[in-house]
Amino acid sequence: MQASFDELTAAGEVTEREDLLDARVRVALEGEAGAWSVDAVFGWRRGRSGSISIEPQDSYLTLASDTEELNASALDGTVEVDPDTALARVEARLLIEDGPLTGSRFAVELTIGVESWSGTIRIEAGDPER
Repeated sequence: MQASFDELTAAGEVTEREDLLDARVRVALEGEAGAWSVDAVFGWRRGRSGSISIEPQDSYLTLASDTEELNASALDGTVEVDPDTALARVEARLLIEDGPLTGSRFAVELTIGVESWSGTIRIEAGDPER
């Protein structure tokens, strides 16, 4: 299967949630998006209100099918956490680092709950330096 999609609806489970001593939050996600399996990690600093920048060095996304794997690392993004429900809304851009889409980006919009997550993953062509 060659990667050919504009937008995927994705969902799955939160497999790990860490509240680290250095004031970072890290969530690991697994799930599915069409024929693709999804493996992702997003990290951010806790304790701030409003829109918080994700930690690019702690954030990545992998889509895998039976024949292909696309690995992407975060360029930038934000998270907003609802203090009452603990729902986190993540919007991020990730640079695809291998395969036929190298240099393109994933744009993700995810809602992450305590046990599950859902959202969209889009492919955007573009300059990998931006």
